Amino acid sequence: MKKMVAALLLAVILTIGTVLPAAAAETAVGAWADNHKAGSYLTASEKKIFNKAVKDLVGVVYTPVLTLGKQVVSGTNYAFLCTAQTVTASPSYSWKVLIVNRSVKGKVKLVKVNSFSIKSVKTRKNVYKASTVPGAWSYSKEGTSSKGVPTAAKRALKKATKQLTGISLTALALLGKQVVAGTNYRLLCRGTLTDQFATSCLYVADVYQNPAGDCELVLCEVVNLPRYLKY
Repeated sequence: MKKMVAALLLAVILTIGTVLPAAAAETAVGAWADNHKAGSYLTASEKKIFNKAVKDLVGVVYTPVLTLGKQVVSGTNYAFLCTAQTVTASPSYSWKVLIVNRSVKGKVKLVKVNSFSIKSVKTRKNVYKASTVPGAWSYSKEGTSSKGVPTAAKRALKKATKQLTGISLTALALLGKQVVAGTNYRLLCRGTLTDQFATSCLYVADVYQNPAGDCELVLCEVVNLPRYLKY
């Protein structure tokens, strides 16, 4: 057990690569389903800005979940992680990152809609390079609690990381689930290394829970946030 924990820690800190035990890999045969009931955890002022940006859109309903970051430009750019629901007889659901600008005069406009596919989250290998975002984007410190994450997913993450040292993971949103021989949870987390710099950035983490209720962390990678902030 100690050897397994040490190997996992080494992968998280040095490479932030995929850690996939054979048992979980063999059962991961179901389809991933996007979570479209994630809740909304913006500040009151951010909600006003978001609502102004999407008020004239038709065909898709966007629900903001988290503010990923801000950028001071000609005014301020906001990156909102959202769920998207098509307005059709049989709605489809997905995740998006909406880039919204609020000018110095207070005018709000939607700049770009970027896809955030939970089946292929863009990641980075180097945690330290990923902890800073080019172009003066700053990580949001809001929404760092796990109040919007279902209890079952929070418990699974807690069980899976109870012996993990060197990093702490806080669930921000349940991105989706995969029902297999048990359940896989894909979570967006804020991860903080217990190094002298307390390096913190966003992670995508997969937790596998078998039918007996045992849980293990099978994937933990740094989200390549700049790839989702393009406009």
